[in-house]
Amino acid sequence: MIKGDKLVVDKYLEGATKYSAYNGHSVTKSIMSALLGLAIQQRKLSSEDALVMLFTRKQKRNFNTVSRHCCEGVKTEKPRFLKKTGLF
Repeated sequence: MIKGDKLVVDKYLEGATKYSAYNGHSVTKSIMSALLGLAIQQRKLSSEDALVMLFTRKQKRNFNTVSRHCCEGVKTEKPRFLKKTGLF
């Protein structure tokens, strides 16, 4: 956990260390969702349905060709249980 610019808690569970590798697919979806939202807000994309290209040094590929499990969930709806609470 980081507070300000200082690391205040550094704990790993089940024998993991700071060098352990993790499956980051859900993190990828969250980051992509945030970046798409910012791009739409800044009018760099017209909507979440706009064509998005991913670039790497060696290749250029269409967002639709990226592994489906990494991309699902980019467009989401408000959770039903939160609608009833008045939070949305």
